[in-house]
Amino acid sequence: MSRFLSAAAVFVLCALPVMASPEAPAVTGPLRVDNAYLAILPFLVVPAEAPAGPEPRQVALSLAATYGNGFHWDPEVLYPDLEVLIDAELLKLTVSGAWAPTRCLSVAAGLSLIGEYGGFLDGVIEGIHGFFGLPNADRELYPANSYGFRIVKGGDVLVDLGEPFLAFGDLVLSGKWTLLDGGAHGLGVALQAAFSLPVGSVERFTSSGRLNASIGALASWRRPPFSVYGGARYLFLGEPAWGPVLGFRHHNLSFFTCLEWARSADLAWLLQVDGASLPYLHPHPWFDALSGTVSLGARVRVGRRFLLEMHLSEELFSFATLDIAVGCVLRVAL
Repeated sequence: MSRFLSAAAVFVLCALPVMASPEAPAVTGPLRVDNAYLAILPFLVVPAEAPAGPEPRQVALSLAATYGNGFHWDPEVLYPDLEVLIDAELLKLTVSGAWAPTRCLSVAAGLSLIGEYGGFLDGVIEGIHGFFGLPNADRELYPANSYGFRIVKGGDVLVDLGEPFLAFGDLVLSGKWTLLDGGAHGLGVALQAAFSLPVGSVERFTSSGRLNASIGALASWRRPPFSVYGGARYLFLGEPAWGPVLGFRHHNLSFFTCLEWARSADLAWLLQVDGASLPYLHPHPWFDALSGTVSLGARVRVGRRFLLEMHLSEELFSFATLDIAVGCVLRVAL
């Protein structure tokens, strides 16, 4: 665990240098919610964005951290030929940079460092579930704070991991064309394309080893102090070597919608829903379902140079996601 934290700290310190900036980015915009469900980690995920990009010739840097807990255990109960165990806590650190050569065009790149291990939250989550009378998904029948990620169908292994690890995810590159920036009032519209280069670990299930691509539309409507953001994307996912184990769907969709209440120029509260289809064809509800979350968060200006965003995410309309996740994003404009 100490090596895990040390490596993560080095990644953060090397990737986000503190540099002088004239002004922090705007407080407005949707939450940056990372879908860190273990079964979707190898594939392209593009977090929510506002239609407007950085100011012309400005570089915007961000460091995003997502920490979550997930537990799914089905020892060949629903489907006799399928064994599923997803028992992990996950830390995903993503360093991103965006640059706007013009007011209409911006380009961005992001790289993630992903760590999975047994964690420490199982007892806390079991207590919360018991207090509110919520289903516990048989957590109490499995050793607490252990790590395991195993999906096997008819003897064919999709993934089988039992030791904690730290590995890179894929490199994500994107471009955004802003048709209307919306300004402080009115409608904003943009088109966005993104693709991922397979530089992550296929063995650790942080990369599919294939090129993934997406294209989508972003929109916003601002009437201070309230703003509404939304977006939808089409994703084409390349089939990995283990794709035939559960069956594979190349064509997928993702979406988000967000309501923002800007209390002041320095503080905003946000409520957001994110969803994405999973690329598996097996009818098990953990794979053949939308991976959806609801998130509550806040964004605050820290001094003159930084914005700090924090949010709490909970599974919404399916079990095909982490049980609970906490996100934190630090942004600076150069």
